[in-house]
Amino acid sequence: MRVKIINHQDLSIAEKQINEFLKKEEVKEFVDIKFGTSFKKDTEGYTFVIIYEENMKAGVNYLRSLDNVDQSKVASLGWCFGGQQSLQLAINSKDDPLAATIIYYGRLTNDSQAISNITAPVLGIFGGKDQSISVDSVKQFQKALNDTGVPNEIYVYPNVGHAFANPSNDNYAPTETADAWKKTLDFLAKYLQSKSE
Repeated sequence: MRVKIINHQDLSIAEKQINEFLKKEEVKEFVDIKFGTSFKKDTEGYTFVIIYEENMKAGVNYLRSLDNVDQSKVASLGWCFGGQQSLQLAINSKDDPLAATIIYYGRLTNDSQAISNITAPVLGIFGGKDQSISVDSVKQFQKALNDTGVPNEIYVYPNVGHAFANPSNDNYAPTETADAWKKTLDFLAKYLQSKSE
């Protein structure tokens, strides 16, 4: 089973993709840290359940406490502000690491000391025309990941800007979004799938 944490500003972002992922991968639960919401699969589909943890680590601990969750297979995925928070969760989880971290155009750091705390692979998805997160900052981030030995896959789509995977955004780029989502699913399969699956 795969579990992911979604921490983005607007739940409608990539909602269709999230629902498709949930159905395809038979995810039983995931937590939206931003809204403190859990989605639970039951006979009627996915329903909202409120989770009252105060921070992202509490959300991870909640997921790991569930009988149907492999504690070693929890990953973080976020877009924009959520991407930044996904990175911060990875940086601050050295003693209880995630299985993987995925950042869609989130604010980055090139602080090697902070990045050295990351113990799980990182996937980064960025736009080459992003005015908020420059290609230079992405390159510095990747260099810091490489210098500290953090496995990573970093992709920059040269002709798109910030929030290109958000269908409600003027920058929405469906071709790049589809490719980025395929890379995301491949990354999750690579790092979260059990050897028996």
